[in-house]
Amino acid sequence: MTVTLPAAAQADPLAAIAEAMRPFDMNVDPATGGDGFNPQGEWDWWQISSYDNLVVLPAHDGDPRLIHQAVRPNGEPRPRGSLRCDGGPRGLLDLDGMRAISAADAAATWAVWARFAAQHPPAEPRSAFLARYGVDAEAASPDLERAKREHLAQPLVQALAQYAVTGGDEHYPNSFVMHDPVALFSGTEQEYVERAAAVAVPTTALLTLAGQWADQWNARPLGEVRPEESEGGAYWRLADAYLRGLPEDALLVQLLCHC
Repeated sequence: MTVTLPAAAQADPLAAIAEAMRPFDMNVDPATGGDGFNPQGEWDWWQISSYDNLVVLPAHDGDPRLIHQAVRPNGEPRPRGSLRCDGGPRGLLDLDGMRAISAADAAATWAVWARFAAQHPPAEPRSAFLARYGVDAEAASPDLERAKREHLAQPLVQALAQYAVTGGDEHYPNSFVMHDPVALFSGTEQEYVERAAAVAVPTTALLTLAGQWADQWNARPLGEVRPEESEGGAYWRLADAYLRGLPEDALLVQLLCHC
């Protein structure tokens, strides 16, 4: 998850994070401040992330205000990576660069889809087959298996699956076998690339400067969910917009949480 904090938190980031996270401790009764059940609880354990997911602007590499988790979750020490960190003032981070890389990767992935789509007859998404047989994707049944088989038998879906399992293209890796390509690429190239850019920086949950918790199940602390959007889809768009608007001296820190 990502915690955002005001500039004053730079004096003692760890203490500021702990204070900001405390209202969401699953094991602290908000009425008494002691042990107990917290209906707003979101975590029972956290630490600063140890993945160096945030990119640092070259001019600020090594800046002491950058936050780096010195140990892995198992206690092993971890070296500081060049131009990488786990948090720091927003103005020191190359968030636009992260978005640009994600967008470029998405454009390359779309090009793979477009090439195969041009070579094969149009295909239907998995949802069309589920509707045809009147089955629920979560309820096992012979008709569900039949719907899956018929969806996978489509030449375009087959060709993309075979291409993915070869593992020869970093822009269409074998993990794509798990996705329904017809649904995944159902919009426009611009929409696909914009979605990829929007998910480059946010994590699955966000704690705002005002102390509000937002995630894929509750995006509304960040703004309005459009009628055509799912809560999860709105979350990524709104979280990215929120992080774009952070003051340059505000802290942005990624955490590992357990709940």
